Amino acid sequence: MTDTIAATAPIALDRYDPVIVSWSGGDDSTACLAYILSQVPASRVKAVWCDTGAEHPETYGYIWRMVDAVLPRDLEVLCVRGETVYGESLEAGIRRRGQWPGAKARYCTKHLKTIPTARLVRRRAWWGGVLVLGQRRAESAHRARLAPFNAVGACGIPTWRPLLDWTKDDVLAQIARQGWPRNPVYAYQTRGGNCMVCIMARPAEIVRTARRHPDQIARWAALEAEIGHTWGSRKGHSIANFLATARSQAFLPRLAPGDLDGEDAAHEGCDSGFCEMG
Repeated sequence: MTDTIAATAPIALDRYDPVIVSWSGGDDSTACLAYILSQVPASRVKAVWCDTGAEHPETYGYIWRMVDAVLPRDLEVLCVRGETVYGESLEAGIRRRGQWPGAKARYCTKHLKTIPTARLVRRRAWWGGVLVLGQRRAESAHRARLAPFNAVGACGIPTWRPLLDWTKDDVLAQIARQGWPRNPVYAYQTRGGNCMVCIMARPAEIVRTARRHPDQIARWAALEAEIGHTWGSRKGHSIANFLATARSQAFLPRLAPGDLDGEDAAHEGCDSGFCEMG
């Protein structure tokens, strides 16, 4: 591995102002932010973090630590929260709709991430900017087909994916090269940039979260009971069952990556550039 990892389809970043990085706190978006900061002065970069109100506790702590003590002081980090159509969190959105998001009705990403980011671009008049996403081809068949650059992306401005051909090792090397810590959520999760009850998660991932944070997962189980609709209802899954499994296995060592995955082991996860899969 060379000292500098080549970006996929490099673009002339000096043509764009600002350079907007979608940052979730997961490995890929963190490596993407690190790469951009190695290429562009921090004063020209905007890091946008979309808070769904359902992030892992470790992710909240990681974001605050990075902003407070690690990231350059002249980097503007913007937290987009409560700027959906109804000004609501994921929990409030589920309650209002009376149902959880689904693979074919992924309103969570649309209303909690894509639309708020597009509104931020419009409100700040960042029409001369470029949106940078940390998507990688290796993550899914869908992402393997993505173009490195779109002249007009989902937020109405050009979109670039510099990590598209990177490996996971490249991602971790870039974070280490910058001297940054890794999100501690990876101690028990394989996808650190997703919310704690992501509907694209594998059952085992939510069981692991429930073992670490049973009180928080219990809140989501109570929401299921309240609205009469469960997480993954089409497959018979529910947060309540995941919580029960976590409690029954409380005496066991940490679950192995494949445990409880079952038919979801090949689940590719969310293909939005705003949510992470690795």
